[in-house]
Amino acid sequence: MHPGGIVSYAILRAPSEKSLRYVDPDDRLPIVLGFHGAGVETDSDLVRHTFDEAPDLEGWVLFPSGVTTWSGDDWHRWGVADTEAAIAAIPDWIRTVGWQGPSVNGNRRLITGHSNGGQGTWYALTHSPDKIMGAAPISGYSSIQGQSSNASALVFPTTVSSLTITAYVPYLFWQEADPLVTAILQNALADYRHELLLENGCHIPIHQEHGTLDDNVPPLHSRRLSQLLLQAGCTSEYVELPGGGHWFEGVMTTLSLLKFYNRILEDQPAAKPLFSSFDMAIANPGTMGSKGGIVVDQLKFPGRAGRIKTDYNACSSSWHLSTSNIHRLHFSTTAGPDWIRSDFIIDGHKIELLPDVSLSGQWLINLQNNSWEV
Repeated sequence: MHPGGIVSYAILRAPSEKSLRYVDPDDRLPIVLGFHGAGVETDSDLVRHTFDEAPDLEGWVLFPSGVTTWSGDDWHRWGVADTEAAIAAIPDWIRTVGWQGPSVNGNRRLITGHSNGGQGTWYALTHSPDKIMGAAPISGYSSIQGQSSNASALVFPTTVSSLTITAYVPYLFWQEADPLVTAILQNALADYRHELLLENGCHIPIHQEHGTLDDNVPPLHSRRLSQLLLQAGCTSEYVELPGGGHWFEGVMTTLSLLKFYNRILEDQPAAKPLFSSFDMAIANPGTMGSKGGIVVDQLKFPGRAGRIKTDYNACSSSWHLSTSNIHRLHFSTTAGPDWIRSDFIIDGHKIELLPDVSLSGQWLINLQNNSWEV
């Protein structure tokens, strides 16, 4: 059941017997999330047979519907809510069918998707980084702001970044407006501008693939995101498939993708490590999950991105946070004890975290003089 009261559905594939040969029955296996493309029904052969060439993935394979064939809203708020509802239903399925194998860990996810689902993969990666083990956007476009249609390609033949999907109306063709009004619109859409949030994907394995002859979503989208990841200090893999179009049989299970899937599922620890240095970008706290256990609740100025730069000083055993446009934050329930065991310095102010209060119950507020208090 979708939180909006809509009856939705998803396709679930339990781990195969072969994949469980070396798995402890008490383990909780991760989820392989597959996001379908625009106009694709989840209960179709196209989706059902997506991973036929990968029958023994060490995890639960889940294809959410996203409410509609267009994933409600391009795998954003409605699509995310539907995905979370599908994940929450897996334990019910386990109990109903009497499954005797390993259970599921809904907070450990390998995400992948094709076309619009590739864009949805970028959204999940940049908005729920603590839950993501690895991401594989396939033939995906960069963001909804990057969408264009056949018409724009006809009027502007050199617009190689356009999408040739006639259902999309490019922002280029929207009615002109006063720059201040346009700024309000852009602020409202900033949460979907993945290009501005890619630092959230650092320290997460990313593998992109795109066909060189894709006439639906040109490969420029993946090339650009690969370059922007590099500029953000992130490492990623990008494979361009010579002669490959937008969709072909086996596009989601190429040899390089199969290696990536298996490497992520077999080599990742049960708990995500806390890196000694990481950055975080927030466009909208209402849709942003945690990174490194940090959850931003409120920005100082809505409409401007908030940022946190985190570094651990091993010599002084202290965490140093530098913030920009952050008013209030707290720690998630999955935040590790490393935060408590060390000194905590934010914007040059040492904060005494409360040892007798759970970490997730402590809220930090930025005061008017830019000092912080718990």
